[in-house]
Formats: sequence, C-alpha cells, structure tokens
Amino acid sequence: MISIAFMEHGGSEHAVQATEGQSLMPNAAAPVAQRQCSRSRSRRISALPG
Repeated sequence: MISIAFMEHGGSEHAVQATEGQSLMPNAAAPVAQRQCSRSRSRRISALPG
C-alpha cells in the first residue's frame, strides 16, 4: 500500500525504502516514510491509512 502510494508521487527511491521497511516493520514504515517525503507532499501521505 505504502509503496504504491509513493509510486504515484513519482518517488521511486522512497517507494523502495518503504518496501524494505514493510518486510521488517510494516507499522514503523509508515511514520518513517512520512518524514522522508514530508518535504514535497506530506498532506497526501498523512491522508493515507496507517
């Protein structure tokens, strides 16, 4: 879910990081990804269920 969301934003790098995080800690991957991509579109990510 998270990786797909980042793909829409055009952040392939963030998508990869989020995918790696899901394999270990899916719950922790959400907040971490939000911080990384908060520079461009934090509103869109915050709206996602996590």
